[in-house]
Amino acid sequence: MILSHSLPRVLGVLILSACSIPFSAVAQDFQGGSQTSDPLFRSLDLNPLQSLGRASSPALTETMPLEGPVDPETYLVGPGDIFTISIGGGTPVVATSRVSADGLLPILEYGAVDAAGLSLLEVKKAADERLKEHFENVNINVT
Repeated sequence: MILSHSLPRVLGVLILSACSIPFSAVAQDFQGGSQTSDPLFRSLDLNPLQSLGRASSPALTETMPLEGPVDPETYLVGPGDIFTISIGGGTPVVATSRVSADGLLPILEYGAVDAAGLSLLEVKKAADERLKEHFENVNINVT
């Protein structure tokens, strides 16, 4: 016998169970990243980072390796170029940084260098100067 005060709770559970998402469809998306055949879930974006990759231009996400060394005085730095920043001696702090689409090269937590239209040599000098504002008598290498 169902008591009258628990009837709303029972109805709520029945309604929610009728509206539940089949776990197998969600699990399929998480396990293999594949699309489900259920049309309800085809448009459901379970991984927003994946959609960012699909929305970005292939030119911004693909990198083409260089065929050899570049001339630091003539090579112009552009979006997607990757720099290695090394600070310190025996066990240096090493980080990589990528030039953004608007031409900024982040320098760890010490700001950014405007690399747009500059040569590789100019960007390296600007990054060195930015870091030397924060460090004295420390080896700094930007490549």
